[in-house]
Amino acid sequence: MSACAVAHERVVEHVSALGNTIPMKLFTLFSSDAKATAELGRARVRLRAVMRRIEGRQEELPVAKRKRAVRRKRAAVMLVARRASEVLLVQRPPSGIWGGLWCLPEFEHRDAAEAYAQNSLVNATLDRTALPDIEHSFTHFDLVITPLVASCRGEACVRDGNGLWYDLNQPARVGLPAPIKTLLGTLLERSES
Repeated sequence: MSACAVAHERVVEHVSALGNTIPMKLFTLFSSDAKATAELGRARVRLRAVMRRIEGRQEELPVAKRKRAVRRKRAAVMLVARRASEVLLVQRPPSGIWGGLWCLPEFEHRDAAEAYAQNSLVNATLDRTALPDIEHSFTHFDLVITPLVASCRGEACVRDGNGLWYDLNQPARVGLPAPIKTLLGTLLERSES
């Protein structure tokens, strides 16, 4: 056993005296120099990192940076239907983004939000004062919310009856997405000032 160990040590010393050694999987064989060169080209970044660790020069050589994925932007118009200190919320479907949470009615375009205000809300008038856009980041995309404010008058403000009038002064205990909670807080501050 000691004869094998001594022979192995001699091989290691001889190879390390030759300079840089490229670590490969045990018994890696190539049928040509071209195939060996191609394999080393594919493994270049990994091999450079190994060489830096071996030589103690990690800080000197640049590391390949991961390309950051381009984030998609998605725009949504949300209708802020107000009745005194209350705001109309609708419950989102149980699956998907903000599944089951209560949210402002959402539309893809301003025209659709305006049509909803005219057709589904009683005595609603759209406010000309715009609220600032809200940006919210998800894992794979960024959402830009454009709030569109409509003022409602009267008791039965929603024709189809599906919704919750959320009182800003006495909030109901319902699940709200973070940007909606922020927007409702902004509305409360504006109504108090």
